[in-house]
Amino acid sequence: MLDGYRIIDAHGHVGSWQQYGMDDGLDGVLHMMDRGGVDVACLFNVFWGEARRGNDALAAFVQARPDRFIGFAFVTPHYPEEMVPELERAVDRLGFKGIKIYPPYFPLPVSDPVWDPVFAFANERGLPLLSHTWGGDAKCCPSLFVPLAERYPNVSWIVGHAGGTGAGRGIAVEAARKVPNLYLEICSSWRNPGAIEDLVSGAGADRVLYGSDLPLIEPRVHVGRVMTADLSEADRRKVLGENVARILKM
Repeated sequence: MLDGYRIIDAHGHVGSWQQYGMDDGLDGVLHMMDRGGVDVACLFNVFWGEARRGNDALAAFVQARPDRFIGFAFVTPHYPEEMVPELERAVDRLGFKGIKIYPPYFPLPVSDPVWDPVFAFANERGLPLLSHTWGGDAKCCPSLFVPLAERYPNVSWIVGHAGGTGAGRGIAVEAARKVPNLYLEICSSWRNPGAIEDLVSGAGADRVLYGSDLPLIEPRVHVGRVMTADLSEADRRKVLGENVARILKM
């Protein structure tokens, strides 16, 4: 909805996080997207311990405006026997197009074998998988995804927040340089000047994705970061939507 651009948000939430003032009312989310020029948002619900309940809530949200929303399934190793059946249901019956994991909820890092069924499912189906990451976090440091990307080459690994802090972004860039199927998603409250340019120059414009963390953060905050970054027009279009469209085969 921003003239000349197709903007696809790779990182959005359904659910209520009241301690941060986050409300996922449908009209409010659409208003935020319209105000930021976002055409389509990828959404996930990570706020229920019972993954099925969260995925059903997400499915209702997506079905209300399938032209504007794409669902990503959430599962957790707290219930390992449910992971693959729930992913099958979410993809085959609910129509979700990717997977979201949130390692801080679980005591073991993404390198632990307990996560392997999720990654194997994504690899078999050729799905994108987005994970929360933070530089220095032993559960989800971006460097942990390099061997996973090598082991599961059919997965498009999306490094949420691109490692978060300045130091984390540096780790994320180094990780992206080592494997071709790892992508850096930009949303973070650590928004120092030059961060977008650093990601693009470090990892390449084909590997950087726009994301906002909506409705926690206004989409226009991160649209503004990309629009005002020192990028070529071709690279700007890649970051804002073309890369996500390619990963999702849109």
